[in-house]
Amino acid sequence: MYRAPLVLALKYAFLADRGVAFDERLSQLVLALENLLPGPETIEAAEAPVVRAAVLALDAVMRTRPALLIENSSRLFPRVYQLMKRNQRLEREIDRGLFLLREDDGLDIRKAAFALMGSVLARAPRLLDVPVYTELLASGLTDDPEVRVLAQLGLIDILRSPYSLGVLPCLGKIVEALSQVLGAKVKENAVVQEIERHEESLRGALRVVYAMEQFPPVSSEPSFVGLMNDVVRTPAIEGRYEKLLEQANPTEPDQA
Repeated sequence: MYRAPLVLALKYAFLADRGVAFDERLSQLVLALENLLPGPETIEAAEAPVVRAAVLALDAVMRTRPALLIENSSRLFPRVYQLMKRNQRLEREIDRGLFLLREDDGLDIRKAAFALMGSVLARAPRLLDVPVYTELLASGLTDDPEVRVLAQLGLIDILRSPYSLGVLPCLGKIVEALSQVLGAKVKENAVVQEIERHEESLRGALRVVYAMEQFPPVSSEPSFVGLMNDVVRTPAIEGRYEKLLEQANPTEPDQA
């Protein structure tokens, strides 16, 4: 019960700035954090808060002291990639009488893992396994809405990075996921929160589309052209996309 708060406290230690001697001590903790990341076949629900705390602490390392992760990245990051995937071992159904509630104890772990790898892309992109990372971003586009937004931001960032060609091998998967999100309909009895999440998912997906359209190696691909013609340029979506284009490219008022 006390392990997760203790591990999370390390996050704030890494965020502190206390000099070289302090950094040398912190470097010893990186290996300890690595050892807290289990494989997907061994992780248990009870461990989920500890694993999440460890990933958040590593994200703090990457944002403040990226050099501490460089020597361990080849061992550490493959574990983090696995944590970005949905894990059925951490999903369960709870009987609430009139309905079954599905609980996903891995959701917060995935969110933390996506955030960590986003920090890697921003600060040390050469450490990324770009094909693996991009495929995980594609999978994240149809994950829980809280993961989805992180995957959308990650794809936009990588499309604007020197590693943008890395999206091409899994472009088909990205297009398929975007088509699924943009074609989704909100249910008739949806509450306000569900409607807002649906609208945000649409806006986020269209931001990804816009970033892809600005990148010629992607925008000229037949699969992307099909997405634009068959999904984006339809009555249900086109107005939203045009509004996004106006916001991205505001026109200056005519001078009198």
